[in-house]
Amino acid sequence: MIYNLSQSYEKERFNTKIKQLLEKECKVELKVINPKRTLSQNAYMHVLFGLLSVEWGYTLAEAKELAKRECPFMTYEKNEHTFLTPTSSLDKVKMIDFITWMRNWSSQHGCYLPSSEEYIENRYYFEKIAEQNKYYL
Repeated sequence: MIYNLSQSYEKERFNTKIKQLLEKECKVELKVINPKRTLSQNAYMHVLFGLLSVEWGYTLAEAKELAKRECPFMTYEKNEHTFLTPTSSLDKVKMIDFITWMRNWSSQHGCYLPSSEEYIENRYYFEKIAEQNKYYL
């Protein structure tokens, strides 16, 4: 069940449920649900991956993997192996952090990526670049 703890009625229901579960002494899983990223953030991030792809000659998947491998907070270790964090698991704040990191990282390597404001102002231009190079991506 999902409870919104910012609402007093939901808090009461949550506390009641916790008491019931404590009495049963059963196994439970508690998970915090973070706000999901916005659709505009998602579109912007994918345009940035597309621009990296076009600039550096990678496929979209290769550019995405490269950026994630280079980003210190987009990898994790498990059983002595390194894995990539899926972008689908990022909330709004982590998405902003990743996009900011990606813009800084790419500029250090000679590829300027537009800010979100520039993207909004010239959205069709950037989408046109991706569309023209879709065959290569």
